[in-house]
Amino acid sequence: MFMRSLVLLLALCLALCVSAEAKHPVIGDYVRVAYNLGAGPSVSFEGNITDISDGLICLNCTNVIALNHKGKGASPDGIEYPFDVCIGTGQISMLIWLVPNEVIYVEQSQLPRPEGGGL
Repeated sequence: MFMRSLVLLLALCLALCVSAEAKHPVIGDYVRVAYNLGAGPSVSFEGNITDISDGLICLNCTNVIALNHKGKGASPDGIEYPFDVCIGTGQISMLIWLVPNEVIYVEQSQLPRPEGGGL
């Protein structure tokens, strides 16, 4: 009985590992890449991926946000956009896919109505 349970558990774990399909960044994706500068602030770059090779992801950067240790962000002054930047993949703490200039439109009839029926 124990052996049957163990085999079933291993088969379930294998199925879960194989079924998880992660998205990988590709050239042309519009992303935000963040990395931590050690114990201090973190920096995020936003832009289109221009190259992925040799442990680097390169972007045509359209926005930079620097977060201080309190979590407050600001764009540094004096930067001319766009510019090219390459980040080591081992330093990346977060990568988010973005959709540039997308506006999500929801019709009023699709909005939840408050109690009492008025909107």
